[in-house]
Amino acid sequence: QIENINTFHGDGLNCIPESSADNIVLYADPDRRGKDGRRLVDPESMSPPWSSLRELAKQGHSLIIKFSPLHDLKRLISEHPQADAIHLTEFNGECKEILAEWQAPPDRRSRLFIHREEQTIKLDIKQIHSAAPEIAAEPSSFLFIPSPALMKAGPWDWFCRKYKINKLASNTHIFTSTEPKPGFPGRQFRLLQPFHKRIGLKAATVISLNHPLSAKQIRERYRLMEDESICLIAFRDGGGKSKMWIAEKHI
Repeated sequence: QIENINTFHGDGLNCIPESSADNIVLYADPDRRGKDGRRLVDPESMSPPWSSLRELAKQGHSLIIKFSPLHDLKRLISEHPQADAIHLTEFNGECKEILAEWQAPPDRRSRLFIHREEQTIKLDIKQIHSAAPEIAAEPSSFLFIPSPALMKAGPWDWFCRKYKINKLASNTHIFTSTEPKPGFPGRQFRLLQPFHKRIGLKAATVISLNHPLSAKQIRERYRLMEDESICLIAFRDGGGKSKMWIAEKHI
């Protein structure tokens, strides 16, 4: 039996003390579905609405609000510039949730935390809107695909400078370098050769990012079986040309 937890059945807002002297942290996961089961988009239509939750922070309580992992991160930051921190949590290769945090007293440093299973990356939120990174003229020997939480955050200029890699194109979130990067937060691939139908590739894991064809369409067009040892990576380069490369995973 757990003795340090009290349960309250009813409107949770009614059990919150009006005074901030208790120094409590409130965690809210608003109901994002309407009575008919449809997903709600308007924050004020959720239960409880965001405006009532933000009032709690103004009363001097620390507040954490959970957002859907599908929520637009840049929109969240622009609509809630007073948030002290934004947290992205990643587990089993998926971005599971977004958390916005208001601290009491306020921190005002506006930080972004990316929590992965084996590491936590801490950034200034301004780094998300930083300058565009340098674009590679051609793919080098290795390709890098960031983890889902990093894909969500998109701090590409910081990312390229930290790992000394270049982006393939402004809208292609694949990066390249002449050498592997130990500790890279994502997947690494060693390029083997450009793909064309005459090669006779029979099986591969297909990855398509910013390419006219989806992974399913590529698999169907070239009648490819699944093979985790070989990858076919499709993308657009900096000049807008569609390309496909055969690669192998680099551990």
